[in-house]
Order: sequence, then C-alpha cells, then structure tokens
Amino acid sequence: MSNKRSIDDIDVISIWPGRPYPESKVPSRIAYPSENGNKISQIQWGFKVSPGLVSYSYTKLLMDCSILPDSLDHEALRLPKGKTAQEVCEDYLRELYQFLMRKLEKELSAEIFRRTPMEFCMTLPSIWPDQARDSMRAAASAAGFGSQGGQSLQTITESEASLIAALRPYSDHAALSPVMVSTL
Repeated sequence: MSNKRSIDDIDVISIWPGRPYPESKVPSRIAYPSENGNKISQIQWGFKVSPGLVSYSYTKLLMDCSILPDSLDHEALRLPKGKTAQEVCEDYLRELYQFLMRKLEKELSAEIFRRTPMEFCMTLPSIWPDQARDSMRAAASAAGFGSQGGQSLQTITESEASLIAALRPYSDHAALSPVMVSTL
C-alpha cells in the first residue's frame, strides 16, 4: 500500500516556505534581488520576505487604480523600477505556482501528479473592470497556471467564490475543488 495521498485528501495547503507552522494564508509580498544588494540571491515571496528587505505588497490593487481611494497612502503601493503591476503579479504567481506544483508532486507521487487534471480558479474583485481582470488572468497564465496538459485556469469574482464557499456544506464533496490556496 502506498503512503502517498490522493488529491481528495489534500484540503488546504497551510505550510508555506519561510513559515514552520500552519498558516491559512500566505502574504502577497515579493522582494527582488536587484533591489536588495547582496541580501538575497533570488526572488523571495510570501513569508520568506524578511523585515528590512525592499519588498512589494498589495500589487494586485494596482491592476485597477480606479478602485483606490484618494486617502490611501500611495507610497505603500509602489512598483519596482521598470516593472508593471501585471509583471509583479506574474512574478509572485510564478513563485506560488512552482511551490504548488512541487508540493502536489511530493504529496501525490510523480506518476499520480502527472495524470491528475488540475483546474485552477482564481478569485478577482467583483468591482474590477474587464481590463483589470484580463490583466490578472494574463499574469496567472504567464506564471504557469493552466499552462500544462490537463490543466485549466478560470477566474471568478470574489462574490461568486463566497457563494460557492457558503454552499459547499450542502453540495457533493467532489463538486467543488478539493485543494484550496489562499493569499492575503
């Protein structure tokens, strides 16, 4: 009997790089080596972004600047020189995607992982215009989500995701995605 689990056994990924104990969400934070001198040699994301590093958070909000209130401190919402919000989101999502693929392959075994179809469903703010939704979908796709055979990528609004979560207890377990990943 194999000690590997099936995809139905994996409910929530809660152990993240840089955090030894369970967390339900990983921060949407990224730091680039080019902006941190010799402090880091590769991109750091989520909990691996240590205090003192030049980092970027909340970049998703910059996909649609029309939703930002005038009173918000825009200094907190900045971009690295030469990068767009879509490119920063793509970089973060690439790190997340690579982590997820390694984690699932380890949990399932290489053979089961290769054979398992995967449907990624990304939630987006309900108030975003089509342009911002299209930009985030393009970033996720370029990062790898839905890029391999047997994989697909869908987007839904956060309101739709809330409805699905509310209905989950009343539906067949197999009717909803068994693997959930959450970012701040």
